[in-house]
Amino acid sequence: MKFIKSMAWTSIIVFATIIFIFSPSAQARHNETAESTVNKTADEVRSESMYTPQNASKPVLQNNFRVQMDKLTKWPVKRIDESGTLLFSDSPETVYQDGILYRDTVTGKGRLYYYHVNGTDKRKKVVVMLSNKGNDLAHFNITRSAQSGPSTDYLYVGKTSQIRYFSYQVPRQIIIGKNKPELLEDNMNTILVRKDELVCGIYDFSTDQSVEITVMMMPLDDDPYQFLKRAAVLPKDESRLRGTFKNMDRILQGEQYYNPEKDGAVSITVADDKDDKYLTGIDATDGTEAKNYGNYGVIYYLDIPTSGMGKIHYYLQPLGGVYAGAVAVRVNDERGLDLIPTPSERAFFGENSKQLYYADLGVYNARDNVLFEYSPPGASNLPVNIILTPAQ
Repeated sequence: MKFIKSMAWTSIIVFATIIFIFSPSAQARHNETAESTVNKTADEVRSESMYTPQNASKPVLQNNFRVQMDKLTKWPVKRIDESGTLLFSDSPETVYQDGILYRDTVTGKGRLYYYHVNGTDKRKKVVVMLSNKGNDLAHFNITRSAQSGPSTDYLYVGKTSQIRYFSYQVPRQIIIGKNKPELLEDNMNTILVRKDELVCGIYDFSTDQSVEITVMMMPLDDDPYQFLKRAAVLPKDESRLRGTFKNMDRILQGEQYYNPEKDGAVSITVADDKDDKYLTGIDATDGTEAKNYGNYGVIYYLDIPTSGMGKIHYYLQPLGGVYAGAVAVRVNDERGLDLIPTPSERAFFGENSKQLYYADLGVYNARDNVLFEYSPPGASNLPVNIILTPAQ
């Protein structure tokens, strides 16, 4: 990975990225660099749905913060995998011919996550087809979704898909007749994907019949219903990142109460395959074992019980390299989610391997019930730390 030369230390300010010397050794999935993204990202992401924590930190002394980070310890959490089926389509990630990228049949609660780049010199479209494999009409209910791209700015696509996914949603239903496949989105049939452009989609759904979900790349002027009848499954690329996984949500539940006045600065690592194991499943196209390197498409619920009379400052710290995503937070069981881009004040961060970066997730009372929702963003490098510290 190619990195920018070292940047000077800056003071910690409201919503700012906090930087100091460090060299991460964590696994990184993508080979993204600061040079590989278009700097339109910051303004365009803000226009999607920009949120800055209302209770974010006031300026604190650089030395005090650094002392806390130097004493960072791991906080014990129990990882609980929840039911639901995750279909992950990311291999071949760069697609060089028309065909089926992934296919499987699901019933009940599920999530589809697809992430593909057009590697050909021709304009293409990426579509998802739903085929009813049951005996009655299938009611395919979409509860939360996001489309992003096409764009050659992969970090923008990854960040925007998360911002849209965690934003306000209106549920909808697709009724699928027997032998009458339906497009997951009508606009998939008209959106052209040029060479090297990325498209990404995340869909939470439930269905009362068995529904076959097929992700395809195909010629722009072809009919998806006819193409579905003759398309062949494409072979995996070397990353082998596609499969069906039994669990799609993971709860990170604190094993004890965190008290900021007593416990100091603590961290919880997400998506490192050590503390936080990657899901394993099956590639339904050939029956081989699949591993979700990075747990992409998994939604994490960070539930850390807290105590005391103080305030707690939360941060997200990227450990693997260039990073751009979003986090949602719910306080005291409020109905709505607050959205926090990570980072919020710039397009991305993590580009310098000799520095540490922190995204400000806000300050909350220790008496508050705070629940964070997080998912590893496409195009970003992993793992990350979620950090709790006493607020200054």
